[in-house]
Amino acid sequence: MADSGTVSIKAGGKILTADKGSVLMDVFRKNGIGIDAYCGGRGFCRKCAVRFISGAPEPSSEDRRVFTLDQLEKGSRLACRARLFSDAEVETGFREGFEILESYEGESGGDISDSSYVLGIDIGTTTVVMQLAGAESRKARAVRSFLNPQRIYGSDVISRISAAAAGKGGEMRTLITEKLASGYSSIKEELGISDGMVRKACVAANTTMLHLLLGYPAQGLGTYPFRPHSLKYEERDLGTVLDGTPNGVVLSVLPGMSAFVGADITAGLVLAGLDEPPAPSLFIDLGTNGEIAVSDGNGILVSSTAAGPAFEGGNISCGTGTVPGAIFKAVYQDGSFITETIRNAPVSGICGTGIIDIMSELVKNGLCDETGRLDGRFHEKGVHLGGDVYFTQKDIREIQLAKSAVCAGLLTLMKKKGLKADDIGALYIAGGFGTKIDIGNAADIGLIPKGLEDRTVVMGNSSLGGAMEFLFTGDRDRFIRTAAGAEEITLSTDDDFSEYYMDCMFFERL
Repeated sequence: MADSGTVSIKAGGKILTADKGSVLMDVFRKNGIGIDAYCGGRGFCRKCAVRFISGAPEPSSEDRRVFTLDQLEKGSRLACRARLFSDAEVETGFREGFEILESYEGESGGDISDSSYVLGIDIGTTTVVMQLAGAESRKARAVRSFLNPQRIYGSDVISRISAAAAGKGGEMRTLITEKLASGYSSIKEELGISDGMVRKACVAANTTMLHLLLGYPAQGLGTYPFRPHSLKYEERDLGTVLDGTPNGVVLSVLPGMSAFVGADITAGLVLAGLDEPPAPSLFIDLGTNGEIAVSDGNGILVSSTAAGPAFEGGNISCGTGTVPGAIFKAVYQDGSFITETIRNAPVSGICGTGIIDIMSELVKNGLCDETGRLDGRFHEKGVHLGGDVYFTQKDIREIQLAKSAVCAGLLTLMKKKGLKADDIGALYIAGGFGTKIDIGNAADIGLIPKGLEDRTVVMGNSSLGGAMEFLFTGDRDRFIRTAAGAEEITLSTDDDFSEYYMDCMFFERL
């Protein structure tokens, strides 16, 4: 029992103590308990829902808007709005078990033993991957992957920048460095190696993630003119970055291009060969942020799109990540949807690829019109997909905004290069989402320009792949040259983009 000024909370397998009146989400953050917080704790994404088994506080106005009376009576609350005034037991809705795209191997040197190793690190807004590979064999020897612990401060970079500006930058840096240090230690223990056997390391990440990792001020990333503290290639001591203790392993930080087109995109562009393309090429990274590029051999144009996290389940009413029970494939037959879920678990939500499939099926079967208006035959909540999972009219609008931003961005960059779809030799799609996406369905809903389906190359985790290629080749100048030579186009003030964006909002009748 806590003392009179504090309360005791049982959650996530831990017994926590907090001051009376504390917000549950803040308590979770301080104690490292995972909680989805797409909106950064502002009360409107609904992803931080928990259930109080005992000690539920009075529902807030947001709780009453989000939950039914029955759910409220059973203890459902938003963690970002729940203030603790009594001891409580809480069941979180946060689900581990994300499927994370992990390893990358270069052209193998054969089945040979390794006397030294290299460590690649990809820090995504949502997921993080560490891979140790043989310096000689180029084979992955150990991998660690996990959800980025900073996501409790919001699912996107804007939320994290805002949190840093509010004084949480140090806390977010500690969250990621402790997780990386733990992963690195477990890799060494698994393989029985020491720091001296790790020849070098490399990290690729978007600009915000690198600022938070290196302790740079991030405020400039969130306000015009969006000036990063640094985009340069640099070298640090890995141990110093992870826990403040030098270990002699040189960590190379890949260069970025702008506040919103970072080193992860530099890594992907080099890996795809867009610095020296045999034919005009396009690049899309469909992660939490949407970055695009076009290259014709005479320079690279890059931009970031306001796609938001819709393709990773954010802003979608029943959207979720790649967790057990998430619908990842859907087909409409005989008046209803037939779905497949991750690990064949009971339906719990919809992940990105499922969202694309559902939207494509609605369009192909005339179940929504060209404006995105859903057919009136469906339940008032939307398209029922099993359990309490629905795909709603609002969800369709979110997808329209996201897919229009990506496709219009590509068309804008292509126009500036004087390119049409027939001129494009390859469209590279990066990110874990891209490995499972149905390319035909993506074209059907207008996410990618029509006619490029047969020239689309799925890359997987190009950020990690680019970091590993850097470690294998040591061609530092190529990465620096690629980042320095790219020209960023600001779409928000571009007239071509505005015109394409409105056109791309419509769903073409198939």
